[in-house]
Amino acid sequence: MTEVRHRRPVLCYRGGDNDEAVGEVRMVPMRIDNVNRYTTKKTAIQGMLDIALLTANVSRLRHMLLTWGTYKEEFFYFNWICLILIMLTIMLQVTAGVMMLKISRMDVNDEDAEKLNDYTVYVVFFVTLLNVFISVFAVDPYG
Repeated sequence: MTEVRHRRPVLCYRGGDNDEAVGEVRMVPMRIDNVNRYTTKKTAIQGMLDIALLTANVSRLRHMLLTWGTYKEEFFYFNWICLILIMLTIMLQVTAGVMMLKISRMDVNDEDAEKLNDYTVYVVFFVTLLNVFISVFAVDPYG
């Protein structure tokens, strides 16, 4: 089953008056032979990126817990905000990972898979947004 999903730009050449190649860009349909296989690979790669971000957040949490007593007292509230955000992000990343595992076992044409994929995108976007706030509120214990 060949299905046209997206269009991609292709540079086509045609001869000019003095035999020069003049470039023209056309949008050509891109064919995906097996949509389920493509989606499974996409979900697996997305999961690997999520694992990398999860590793960074766990490392950040470990560093924060190891250096908890060395922070200046005026940064006390920032530390708690950052700690809560990191733990919330880790929980959401685990949730997104479970959702991705569930999506990888579903048929692409299933309506439930499409809804679950949308929810996964929302969770991953929220995790990214939380990581921005964590970077803003992070305090260097030696600064």
